[in-house]
Amino acid sequence: MNPQASQLSRVVVALKDLDLAPENPRFLEPADELIPDLAQSLAPDAAGQLLPLLVRKGGKKEKPYMALDGRRRLLGFRMLLEQGLITNDLEITTELCEPQEAIRS
Repeated sequence: MNPQASQLSRVVVALKDLDLAPENPRFLEPADELIPDLAQSLAPDAAGQLLPLLVRKGGKKEKPYMALDGRRRLLGFRMLLEQGLITNDLEITTELCEPQEAIRS
């Protein structure tokens, strides 16, 4: 059994409780031109979310969950929110990475 896999647990999180973690490698990158296509595939009447976001718990000045991986999917969900196609209460499937040692692995 992969020791890293044992440190992940599936957690369903409301979109309003998710943000992008500053340690995400693409944290400072702007949305690319393919985000609208990705958003369309995430829409309620489309394929939806196929892969969970990898998250950690948020700190004191952060949202409850911070995305370590899945930046483009998070941006796609935010685009759908802006378009009024989903609500901030939409449940997003994530994999919670704990403890901090698992994040560095």
